[in-house]
Amino acid sequence: MFPPKLMETGVKRVVVFGSGRWAREYIKTLIQLTDRDVEIVCYSVFGYESLGKWRQENNLCKRFIITKDKPLSFLNKKTVAIICNSASLHCETTMWLLKHNIPVLVEKPFCMTGSQMAKVHRLSKTKKINVVCAEVFRFTSYLAKFKVVLNSLSNISNVEVCWLDKKNDFRHGEVSRYDNSVPVYKDCLPHIFSIFDELLQQKPNSYNNLKVMPAFRGVLISGNVNSIKYSFKIQREASFRCRQVKVKSDTGDLLLDFTNEPGFLVNKKTNVKEALQWNDDERPMMKMVSMFLRDAFSIVHENNMELNNPLAYVSYFEKISSEYELKMFEWLKDCCNRKILGNKRKEKEFEYVLLEALQRDTKLDLDRLNRLVFEFRSLLIEPNKDRYLQRVNRLFYG
Repeated sequence: MFPPKLMETGVKRVVVFGSGRWAREYIKTLIQLTDRDVEIVCYSVFGYESLGKWRQENNLCKRFIITKDKPLSFLNKKTVAIICNSASLHCETTMWLLKHNIPVLVEKPFCMTGSQMAKVHRLSKTKKINVVCAEVFRFTSYLAKFKVVLNSLSNISNVEVCWLDKKNDFRHGEVSRYDNSVPVYKDCLPHIFSIFDELLQQKPNSYNNLKVMPAFRGVLISGNVNSIKYSFKIQREASFRCRQVKVKSDTGDLLLDFTNEPGFLVNKKTNVKEALQWNDDERPMMKMVSMFLRDAFSIVHENNMELNNPLAYVSYFEKISSEYELKMFEWLKDCCNRKILGNKRKEKEFEYVLLEALQRDTKLDLDRLNRLVFEFRSLLIEPNKDRYLQRVNRLFYG
């Protein structure tokens, strides 16, 4: 059945923070779900013009408002918000909205650090306002189907998740772009954790091994959850796109491939491959947003279950980050001792890693890259990683 119209929920205004691909996907979903008496507002400072152009090209000028002024005037008791701006702003935006008693749906990663997550968690409990993490895969019919088959297995011993993003992949009508400032594991683990939890009702809280792919464009993480061994292969700019979950057990092995949704399911014991289907009203984005709007003003329990998954994956971030950042620190120092200028591939690798280390989502022109590489060498004597990155940051913007 098609999701109910928003007029039944009491919500009268939805404010979307952001202007990128996901902001546009949320706007399109809201337009499908809501009547015209529900106001849709999009707030963006830097994406104001591009969003306006997209609105005009799609003949949506009468359906939603764009503002580059902080939308205080749009906030009232019948307003909800969807946060899909830069990942570095998720915590700040969520805190601001909670202080104004606005229910929020937050895109992944919910927060970047444990201290940010703790602040949001405390404030949400104090204010008793609904805060929902956008875990879209929990709303997929193919994951529900896979879970039914999975429950028939005995003694699951191994779970492997493969999450590869193709370079210049064309998704939702445009080339997919990622945020240079967000490490690949922080970008993808929120989805993987929600899938893992949905299938097995448990989440990893530690890891045994971390391997970094060339130029930090991917990671291989392995560990144990009770008696189950797990491994996550995550990569950006791969030669092909892949979304797979492989499960091994005493009673057979299963494969879910949702590279092209809804994908297919393979029972390796019976060698049966089943193509999965879904209807338009079963699309996960539609179901997730519909549920958020329906429950936005419902009673918030003291132990907000909606935050359990982000609490878990942000805690996992903290455990991985020390080893990951040390590897990155050593790689940058080693890179500066080698000849990279004039080698386009090495220049791009250096730029990619440096921008992530500095948590900047920008591009370097060649002159600045040349200056950085030469002046970087003078910083190699700095033994303290944090002071080292502070000095590099000053150099980068000095």
